[in-house]
Amino acid sequence: MGASTKELRQRITGVTNIQKITRAMEMVATTKLRRLQQRAEGTRPYADTIQKLSAHLARTVQEVTDLTRARDDVKRRAILVISADRGLCGSYNANVFKRVARLVNEHPGVEPVLRILGKKGAQHYAKRLPIETV
Repeated sequence: MGASTKELRQRITGVTNIQKITRAMEMVATTKLRRLQQRAEGTRPYADTIQKLSAHLARTVQEVTDLTRARDDVKRRAILVISADRGLCGSYNANVFKRVARLVNEHPGVEPVLRILGKKGAQHYAKRLPIETV
């Protein structure tokens, strides 16, 4: 019986240690979650501004139809490229660059003038096309 009592004490000690480790891991996870929630809340003003800007653009599209009508005498074409400042945004930047390339190739005789917003876009087009960063 002495051996089984010793084994039980070891198992109890082991379970206690596992509980302590689990609590510590929960605390770390809670801290990380809280930090990420704070960062997400910090982006809310940016998202709100983008939403307001998009709504404003949608309202004013009706008013600028004269600017967007097709013309034959176009020599330059401005393209606004909005890219990310950091990576970690999936394939967003790659899709933006593909779309810009498609827009540039659609009109071969027209000089593209890119207005770049975001570090990734500026880096990508720095050696490819004449650009103006916003």
